[in-house]
Amino acid sequence: FAFKMPNEYKSVGSFVPPSIGSLSSMVFNSGSGYHGFESAGEMDVDRTVAYLNNLQLTDSIARKFDLYNHYKIGKELKEKDKIFYYIYSQKVNIHYTSRSTIEIECHDISPDTASQIVNAYIGFASDFFENISRRKQGFQATVNQLNNMKNERAEILDTLSKMRSTLGIYHLDNMGDNVDRYLSSKMMGSPTFHSNYDRVISYEINLKMVEDRISDYEREYNSRKLNQDQFPSLIQIIEKGQPSTFKARPKRSQYLMAAVAATFLFSLVVVLIIDAVLGRKK
Repeated sequence: FAFKMPNEYKSVGSFVPPSIGSLSSMVFNSGSGYHGFESAGEMDVDRTVAYLNNLQLTDSIARKFDLYNHYKIGKELKEKDKIFYYIYSQKVNIHYTSRSTIEIECHDISPDTASQIVNAYIGFASDFFENISRRKQGFQATVNQLNNMKNERAEILDTLSKMRSTLGIYHLDNMGDNVDRYLSSKMMGSPTFHSNYDRVISYEINLKMVEDRISDYEREYNSRKLNQDQFPSLIQIIEKGQPSTFKARPKRSQYLMAAVAATFLFSLVVVLIIDAVLGRKK
């Protein structure tokens, strides 16, 4: 029995999740990116382990790697799901080790499949915290807002250019008494000039506000981009799964020792029974 059991190879991966509270404290409008994440607390670790152990992820892994066929579980079996979950629970173990580190172990007859399953879980963990932080969505929202502001600025500049070229009106601040007297005389003598001049001032004030907002969004964009460049993943990956070249189980020597011991005990019982039977006959 021991020698007929298929060889299995073990792959191990580990990572440190961030504190969920630290993800919510990422602020990008101050001009500087977020420089690091706190280690996860006990509740964060428990939440991460529970997420990785949920049945939805298990089913995703099963579909991705076609594990029902891989484990030779016939689709015609009535309790095929129950059989699969039992086998899978013997092959994959996700647990907390120490210092906020979560470890993923996978045994499989294929070293490549074992390492791929481990790395798939690491990918799920990374996506889990990305979804909590929503930093990718926030980055895209900043890009959209920045583009909208730039389009609005282009429209204002285009309108101002047309007004200046067709009406010959320019808003000049602090240009001296002569200019002020000239503008005053034009406004008094031409109501249309007055109205158009006010429109130019209004557009220029709006332009200044839009340019200030563009500067804010550019700082936020640079900070968010810096954050993603510095931290491609929100989890700190300690070890990725690698295909193993060493057989992890079964431990054949242990099975053989148990078999020898069981055989010896069984033989001893048989001898005692035979001896007792022969003794009675005498």
